[in-house]
Amino acid sequence: MAHAPRADSYDGAAFADFLPFRRVYFVPLDPVADRWTFLNGDYAHPEKGRVMPGDAFFLPDVSQIRPYIRAKGAVIDPVSSVSFDAPYDFAGSDNALSTLHYRYDPRHHSYLPFEQHLHDLFRIWNSLSKTP
Repeated sequence: MAHAPRADSYDGAAFADFLPFRRVYFVPLDPVADRWTFLNGDYAHPEKGRVMPGDAFFLPDVSQIRPYIRAKGAVIDPVSSVSFDAPYDFAGSDNALSTLHYRYDPRHHSYLPFEQHLHDLFRIWNSLSKTP
């Protein structure tokens, strides 16, 4: 069941938000199945019966490629790119931590920066990093 946000409540079968175009596509079921388009964030006045683009509800089969990233965060530009940082702490002690990052951004693509954090008895931290 899909619900159109910021409106009364519409029950439906599907909801797709095309962020760069400021268009939302919705398939309501009540009172009958239809196609609605919300333009520019105006959820109070759906354009009913409009033809939707063919990919409005297309979901590719990703069962064999497992498209996931484990990271602390990602920056997503809905038009062009994703940037993310996936750190991996691989060595350490009470006084040190070594971290290898897997990072991706549209400018540098994939790269592996390294960080070394050191700590002494006086609680002073030193951090060294190497980024290609």
